[in-house]
Amino acid sequence: MKLSTKYHHLFIVVILFTLVLSSCFSYKTPVRNSNVAYIYNPGSTPLHPQYKVFHNEDSTSLVFIKLTANELLYIKKLNNKKPEAAVQIHYKLFDSFTGNNIIDSATQVFFIEKDSNLFNIAFDITIKAKNSKRYLLDIIATDIYRGRGNQHFIEIDKSSEHTQQNYLLTLKTDNDPLFKNYLDNETEFQIKHKNLKNKKLFVSYYKGKYKLPAPPFSVSIMKTYVLAPDSTWEIMLTDTSTFNLEKYGMYHFRLDTSYRTGLTLFNFGKYYPVVKTQIKLLEPIRYLTTSREFKEYMMFKNKKEAIDNFWLKSTGNLNRAKELIRVYYNRVKFTNTYFSSFTEGWRTDRGMLYMIYGSPNTIYKNDNQERWIYGNTQGMHTMSYTFVKVSNPYSNNDYVLNRSDIYKMIWYQAVETWRNGRVFSIVK
Repeated sequence: MKLSTKYHHLFIVVILFTLVLSSCFSYKTPVRNSNVAYIYNPGSTPLHPQYKVFHNEDSTSLVFIKLTANELLYIKKLNNKKPEAAVQIHYKLFDSFTGNNIIDSATQVFFIEKDSNLFNIAFDITIKAKNSKRYLLDIIATDIYRGRGNQHFIEIDKSSEHTQQNYLLTLKTDNDPLFKNYLDNETEFQIKHKNLKNKKLFVSYYKGKYKLPAPPFSVSIMKTYVLAPDSTWEIMLTDTSTFNLEKYGMYHFRLDTSYRTGLTLFNFGKYYPVVKTQIKLLEPIRYLTTSREFKEYMMFKNKKEAIDNFWLKSTGNLNRAKELIRVYYNRVKFTNTYFSSFTEGWRTDRGMLYMIYGSPNTIYKNDNQERWIYGNTQGMHTMSYTFVKVSNPYSNNDYVLNRSDIYKMIWYQAVETWRNGRVFSIVK
């Protein structure tokens, strides 16, 4: 699939190194035994690529890559009129999170001329992934001139034609791929599927919002949401069909209603993953308040006054309040970026801990769980939390915390620290 001409004028020169590896080649996948805490720490690397997988053929898939132009280092060569950046994309495709077999591997280098009018740079690579299988893609994007990179792990699901990665969203205006599954009501898009043309799609709409997660120490049985759609309808897909998400909530598109999986899109508001409106700024402080306090804040006619009241009461100082607000709402943005599932990222179990404790020092990840460790793993002051992946037809990013009473003291200590005007951190 070709990108739009918007990207063709970048004069990207590609040098391709293909590493031909037999499927029996043994390699220890790094995600299994290594600390991958950097995947949720935006400060760990200056490069923050976005990825989108699309199963365009039975035996191959496309991986679209988007880079922010000003995150790259540009160098002017003697024989070039314009400075250029050099980006290396290296990937290994494994048969699973815990498997040792490399299915496919290659390295590509992209030279990109600087363009002051360009904000994003996008291109795609092809990986050899067959139908009816699941894989783990270990992909590293490196700014060659800066000598810094970003490693990312992507689950490749080709188990059926109904999974999310069989769909590709493109902008109506220029046919460029969309990298996120949350859109505002002003974004017009098209839906592509390799086996879908002039056919019906079934759409289920859910209004959302769901309850906040219980504290980490709550041992009450967590209820599983049984979601019933608020409305359903059918749409026809043609080469010119365009859509937009008119209302706040979740939209679930399926080829066949006998299958639970499909394409799920979300309208979480205009500025998502950033929160800007007064009500969106007020809601996340629920983690730091009692139920009674929060009800009182919600009753304020002027929600900005309620927000200012809380933070100034916590700090007693305008400058300290500004710093706490900066840290707290940056965390809201990061949780929305990393942990969005069928609800906003800050409303999830991982989002809750990230909001209050920050990014963990250590993360061990496999195909069905993540273990977060706060503090120095070589010392005595550590806390460990395990999140188990939930089978969810709406999201591949839904994890539930294994709760325990042992987390009560540290949780109350963290909340009290925030309420006293300081950012909480477990001893590192």
